[in-house]
Amino acid sequence: MTTTYTPTDTILNNEGMLHCTPCGKEIHSTAAICPNCGASRRTSRYKNKVVAALFAFFLGSFGGHRFYLGQWWGIFYLLFFWLWIPGIVAFIEFIYFLLRDSNKWDSKYNDGIPAGANDKSSGVVISLLVIFGGFFFIAIIGIIASVALPAYQDYTLRAKVNVTWAELEPIKSKVETYYITEGQYPMSNADLGIQEPYIIGQSNTLTIIPDGVRIDFNEKNNALSSTTFIITPVEIGSSFTWSCKGGTLENRYRPSSCSK
Repeated sequence: MTTTYTPTDTILNNEGMLHCTPCGKEIHSTAAICPNCGASRRTSRYKNKVVAALFAFFLGSFGGHRFYLGQWWGIFYLLFFWLWIPGIVAFIEFIYFLLRDSNKWDSKYNDGIPAGANDKSSGVVISLLVIFGGFFFIAIIGIIASVALPAYQDYTLRAKVNVTWAELEPIKSKVETYYITEGQYPMSNADLGIQEPYIIGQSNTLTIIPDGVRIDFNEKNNALSSTTFIITPVEIGSSFTWSCKGGTLENRYRPSSCSK
């Protein structure tokens, strides 16, 4: 039967040999198991640096590699994973683990005892870890994409609307000037002397209507498709402001600089 003991009273000689406590035979200090009696010299399980590196790569944001190494402070990775800093640190540790000298690794994490015949992690364990980590990594990327892509699309659409809004400045000035001169608002593009259809933005159509200016968004395959944006002049004393309440455009895409 294989027994386990702690080599607290062994004597190391100049040739790197020490005495096995159970059987008294000389064995080398790097031996994981006594070749004479089969006693294990380990006080804890062997910690493989490749497995630790894989944990750092796939589960490092959650402190997986630190828990594997028996370090309780991996809990801090769990607490702050949402800040992304643990993930960056874990990736650096992934590279560090792989490049770490095996002897120094064993000295720090394995009581200076290298892997024995029964200590090497099987290819099956590593393969399962890689597969599990791969699926986990894909799931994380999917979650990030589900949040980031809509936000980016909204940002892009708002930018397009803001570009169109900026290009409306000359038209708004023409409408204000027409009102001051004629005492009423223009009724059509012809009143302002602009062509019809009047293209604004990349492919949008501008039309002068009795109560303001209408933009028809001719975008395709996005939230602006076939929506309208109507702005209405409001006279305040000797100046004008423009209301952006009209049309079917969703409020989240409307310019923040106009009155809603």
